[in-house]
Amino acid sequence: MAFNIGTFAAVFYNYFLQKFLKQSAENRAFALFWKDERTGEVIEVVKRIPKVVLALVVFLLATPFIGLAQAGKGQTKQYFEFYLTGSIGDPGEETKSWTTKGGILQVRGEPYFANYMEVLVGGTHYHPVPAAYSCTMDRTINLATGSGAIRISESIVFDHGTLEIQSAETISGYGTPAYFVEGSFVGFGTGSLEGVKVDGTTWRESSGSHYRIGTVMGWPTSTP
Repeated sequence: MAFNIGTFAAVFYNYFLQKFLKQSAENRAFALFWKDERTGEVIEVVKRIPKVVLALVVFLLATPFIGLAQAGKGQTKQYFEFYLTGSIGDPGEETKSWTTKGGILQVRGEPYFANYMEVLVGGTHYHPVPAAYSCTMDRTINLATGSGAIRISESIVFDHGTLEIQSAETISGYGTPAYFVEGSFVGFGTGSLEGVKVDGTTWRESSGSHYRIGTVMGWPTSTP
């Protein structure tokens, strides 16, 4: 049977993040646990996983299309910045939310809406229409420590093309004034932006400001 990275990523994400991921209150690092169904014994598989490593694991394994986003390879890189403000919307039909007995908040398919967007490619500014922006988030948060992880899927629509971006981020200070989110993103273009590839770092502030800053390759010379 051929190895399918998409299937493996989905299994990994659902199995480990949803069931056996918890935050250690003593060292503020994530721990993975496995339960032996025959004996009922819970075994600590990995005691310490730094948040940056967790973000990388989620990023590489929980986003199946990343391996396909190879467009723009070998082309000149330009500076890329995406600035966004907005807010979480009302739960939709596909939104699921629950809290485990261990105090882990799980949210899937949570919508996010933009009220202002700005994209900078090299020295050129673009202002995509916020109403055309679409975004959903999957969140896993330890309510006792305020730490967790987010996976974000978003579409930025230009006149004749779209940027499809996915981000993997870690959360700290959830529910407090110190709330902060940071991580990495990767994306590719469709339509007139086919062949475009973006990647870089991402962070979000409690004010609702989002930043995606990195590089872009394959951006068309004419305005998309």
